[in-house]
Amino acid sequence: MSRPANPATARLWQQRLQRFQRSALSVRDFCDNEGLSTASFYLWRRRLSQQRLSAEPTSPDFVPVHLLAPAPPLELLLPSGLALRIGPTCEPALLGQLLGLLGVKPC
Repeated sequence: MSRPANPATARLWQQRLQRFQRSALSVRDFCDNEGLSTASFYLWRRRLSQQRLSAEPTSPDFVPVHLLAPAPPLELLLPSGLALRIGPTCEPALLGQLLGLLGVKPC
């Protein structure tokens, strides 16, 4: 098992890898210019990418929730003076049966 990287060394290699990405050089040419071995370059690139992957959460802690405003109930004033409040999910057939039981004739 490998020992943990020194944070200062890891930061130095992060900076080097960023310079490499900005350069138009091959790995070999970049390493020659920087005085590095290509083996060290590939080792650190793999190590830092693995650290970045392990630091990313596998699932979000919070999921956005979008609340919809509830539809206001429909209110029917019956000839008897009663008020009937009907929610937005009421089935029309059920409403028809209910009005029939209350003695309300269809229009």
